[in-house]
Amino acid sequence: MKKNKTLRFLEFIWILIGLTGTMLAAWTYMNNNKGQAAYFAVIAVVSAVFYNIRRKQRKELESGASEE
Repeated sequence: MKKNKTLRFLEFIWILIGLTGTMLAAWTYMNNNKGQAAYFAVIAVVSAVFYNIRRKQRKELESGASEE
């Protein structure tokens, strides 16, 4: 059960990083700093990938625990 809470917390952190990266990318893009906005966009995409990995891992853990 503790592992499930940890994975849920990590999901939340990756979503938070992704949203922050998206907002910073939009803000820097609007301030005519397109090069720096690309870095924030990459951070947002990478965090979305890690969020999906953690979510899948948690779902597999939950389904494995319910089968036992």
